[in-house]
Amino acid sequence: MNFQEDLILENDRALLRPIAYSDFDDLWKVTEPNPQLLKYSPKLIASSEALKTYLEIAINARKEKTRYALVIYDKKVEALAGSTSMWLFSEKDQRLEIGHTWIGDDFQGTGLNRNCKFLLLSYAFETLGYLRVELKADALNVKS
Repeated sequence: MNFQEDLILENDRALLRPIAYSDFDDLWKVTEPNPQLLKYSPKLIASSEALKTYLEIAINARKEKTRYALVIYDKKVEALAGSTSMWLFSEKDQRLEIGHTWIGDDFQGTGLNRNCKFLLLSYAFETLGYLRVELKADALNVKS
């Protein structure tokens, strides 16, 4: 995985690109109406300060080569919808994990997440040549 590369993955429905501080305002529009959006994540994003911290952690994790966080852009409605990440990379075992995914209420159940996962799985298997990809969700997160 090349953490220096600004990865862009897209199809007709979704565009995934590296998360950036400049995404704050658009992501706040997604998280502010639903403080419980990340209920099953280690940290809620129930305040603007929490979102700033989330962005800082995600951006620093890329610098540390431990996680590659991407924003999810819904091309159908032309808006940022949330975020997803690839992490727990193992070059030796040719595997990675997809997780840290959250999508705003208005975008759930629209097929957007399915398109995002297809892009991520295609990248992992076809571009990186990995043999295993794990998708993670909290056991209590029935909706996911």
